Amino acid sequence: MLSMNILVISGLLSLSSIIKAVPVIDSLDNGEQKRSIAPRACLDSIYIMGFTSGIDHAGSDVRHAVEIELTGGVNKLSLLPNLPEDDYQKHKGDLWKISFIDDFLIDYCVTKYDIKSIFIRENGDDGWNIETMVIFIKSGNDYELATCDFDVNAWIDGDHEDVTRRFLELTLVF
Repeated sequence: MLSMNILVISGLLSLSSIIKAVPVIDSLDNGEQKRSIAPRACLDSIYIMGFTSGIDHAGSDVRHAVEIELTGGVNKLSLLPNLPEDDYQKHKGDLWKISFIDDFLIDYCVTKYDIKSIFIRENGDDGWNIETMVIFIKSGNDYELATCDFDVNAWIDGDHEDVTRRFLELTLVF
């Protein structure tokens, strides 16, 4: 199942012009693919691929946020960077890179097993309808799939209407 998800995600990556420069899975010298990060390796960043649904008013003009919950009850939040082109647009995918040191302000080693949950959070009252959310973690030159949530079709919004939520918890795959 995981290898099929990687193939699907690789296909999505090849179709998206904003993601062409991001290596997802490197090859070893013998041609085999590296599929995971060593258990004790320190993570340096995460890549968040968010796809906005095609329903009316799905896009947003607000920078939303990613939050990670770590062992020991530590939560770290970072706004998703404002991309050079329009982000959060209907029928569009976006890619954000978040650094553990610069964006989450973490000054110690975080391993993949230190991550307990990952959330996408609203940051204002202009809702965003998320169709699909995929996150990769990175350590050095190694990448690994962290979350893979297809067909989510969920609103996050800060206006407190009954049909929306303030955050979306993603499904960890490791």
